Amino acid sequence: MLNDISFPKELMSGFIESMPSMFFGGSDSVTFLHYDIDLPHIFHTHFGGKKQVILFENKWKRRLYCIPNATYALEDYDVLHPDIKKFPALAGVKGTEAFLEHGDTLFMPTGYWHWMKYIEGGYSLSLRAWDVSLSRKAASIYNLAIKGGLDSVLKMAFKANYARYRENLAVKRADREFASGKPA
Repeated sequence: MLNDISFPKELMSGFIESMPSMFFGGSDSVTFLHYDIDLPHIFHTHFGGKKQVILFENKWKRRLYCIPNATYALEDYDVLHPDIKKFPALAGVKGTEAFLEHGDTLFMPTGYWHWMKYIEGGYSLSLRAWDVSLSRKAASIYNLAIKGGLDSVLKMAFKANYARYRENLAVKRADREFASGKPA
């Protein structure tokens, strides 16, 4: 199947040709809000049906209630219709919404947060490409080796207590970021 995929090398270099990813979803299935741990640029092509996507720049990370040592946000709020009274840091957060249909490709820059909902059943293919900067590659390796590994060990060791600690810290950080007016 890898031989059937063409990488758009005329658009950018650095494709991770051994790692295309396929995603499948039934009607109304949702992919939780997250960014990819290895920080690639992503070309996300959708097939069949319709899919809704909301993208957020990484500058909103803390206001999105990012879980510490993780690449995802609290799952306690509805990304489409957040309860601002319960999650005040989401007030004013700006995302970009897109609707994908068969054959549409969406480019997601490195570090962008994304939430997806299959309006109709379908599947998608993501092609990943490394960023050219050495600092972004170093951050990717750090995320994979340290952040992801540390998080896994702590989750196994402390289970529910660690989960509660991280969720509480995500809320504190979001509230602090919101109170300070960041990002500006």
